[in-house]
Amino acid sequence: MRIRPGDAPLARQFAVATLVVLPVGLWWLRQFPSAFNPCLLRSVWGVPCPTCGGTRAVLAMSEGRPLDAMAINPLVTISTLALVAWAVGGLAATLVPRWRLTLEASPGEGRRFLLVMFAAILASWLWTATS
Repeated sequence: MRIRPGDAPLARQFAVATLVVLPVGLWWLRQFPSAFNPCLLRSVWGVPCPTCGGTRAVLAMSEGRPLDAMAINPLVTISTLALVAWAVGGLAATLVPRWRLTLEASPGEGRRFLLVMFAAILASWLWTATS
């Protein structure tokens, strides 16, 4: 995908929303830690979901403990870092006219991406199930 002039406002809005909502969400987590219930899947069936521990992982990252965050839930940690990098890159690409953000993929690459994502979710589920 290439950010064209018509796409720039939407990309900028996404980036700004991400970079505003994340700190507000972190503040909310610190102020009201009991507002989040335990994982429904774990509480009903006793099986953790692939994102179990995600809240603790994001809090550990915000406190400057990336290794602890990776130990708690690598999928959530990497996904959060990728989201922030994507938002910052998208904002930079819309603010600096000569920069272009390109994400072009062929159909085969799209299938490989889905396969990698499925493997990452499965690996995360196995990680949370054994820790």
